[in-house]
Amino acid sequence: MRALRALIVGGGIGGLATAIALRKIGFECLVFEQSDHAQRRSLGTGISLWSNALLALRELGLEEQVLQSGSVIQRTVTMTDRGRIFNQIDIAAIGRSSGAVSVCLPRSELRRILVETLPPDVVRNGARCVSFAVRGAIVIAHMSDGSTTTGDLLIGADGLYSPVRSQLLGTQEPRFGGYVSWRGLATFDMAGIGMAGRETLKQGDAILATGSGSHAGLFPCGNGHAYWFATRNTPPHADLEISNFLDRYPAPIRDAIQATPPDTILRHDAADRIPAPVWGKGPVTLLGDAAHPCTLNLGQGACQALEDALMLAKCLSRPAPVADALRVYELRRQPRTAMVVNESWKMGQILQTEDPILVTFRDLLNRSPVGRLLARRLLSQLFAGQQ
Repeated sequence: MRALRALIVGGGIGGLATAIALRKIGFECLVFEQSDHAQRRSLGTGISLWSNALLALRELGLEEQVLQSGSVIQRTVTMTDRGRIFNQIDIAAIGRSSGAVSVCLPRSELRRILVETLPPDVVRNGARCVSFAVRGAIVIAHMSDGSTTTGDLLIGADGLYSPVRSQLLGTQEPRFGGYVSWRGLATFDMAGIGMAGRETLKQGDAILATGSGSHAGLFPCGNGHAYWFATRNTPPHADLEISNFLDRYPAPIRDAIQATPPDTILRHDAADRIPAPVWGKGPVTLLGDAAHPCTLNLGQGACQALEDALMLAKCLSRPAPVADALRVYELRRQPRTAMVVNESWKMGQILQTEDPILVTFRDLLNRSPVGRLLARRLLSQLFAGQQ
């Protein structure tokens, strides 16, 4: 009996993890990545993988490799944009309850681990899928160079502006969050950095900072590196440089930004899509940001894509027609991913507020026992993974 062939459009974290998961249950997989190998490796930023992502990577057999390439996050320290600390969350304790630690590592390292787990002929770089067609039980991927490839199912893991999603659900602009985000990776050792008062950062500490119309974060990212992100309220597509807003962020984050080569800093308008009730049709479905893109505020984009990959493989491992298995996958993943999208959006609107009264209320809530309890409850729900 021949192995079923899965055509996976998109060679990011979700697409690669899906190929690994499906190969484990006997599928033949082809991954179409529109950029070339060198371009993908040049994306110099970090990625936070919370406990739910590590649980997924454990099932893929990749947890130890990821741990060796990154930094385990033990605690988050939240402060104002002037460096005043008002909250700390014990990430390690939440991880113990969830069953896995949280880690931050360079995105290029995670992709390298995923790519090297696959045979070399699985990933086709420089291959852009522009459309698909379904003929009975067969799906045909049409490439930009005029070539075609056939398979038994097609998975659109091709990101926020997914051509597969557009063909399934129609072309719609993403929902703009009202702010821009910058991200970068710096050679920067966070341990021992002095904070407000006598507080110093310990091994595994990460920083989160909130201000008026902006927030930022700084995470240890393995081998003497630090990953940072920073935001600022702005109209869409505004041509702004992070160097113009350095005074918006406390010293450790500002120092890391200044230590980052300017030509490696990534800039994106914060955007998502309102959760869709339909992801697929017939032998075609969506995964990761193509299905449920979210803003960066909970750090769950890659984590949810990894959960998708595992759930898709579990549904396809059961004796059922491919199309039926895809609908089960969608039904099982839609409630959780919709919660993540909506909570990320709400968090972004709270963090980016410029109203002085709301800023004061937000910071008072974050300092209070109630605020800390709500934060831990949400993180525990996220870190536990798909139940």
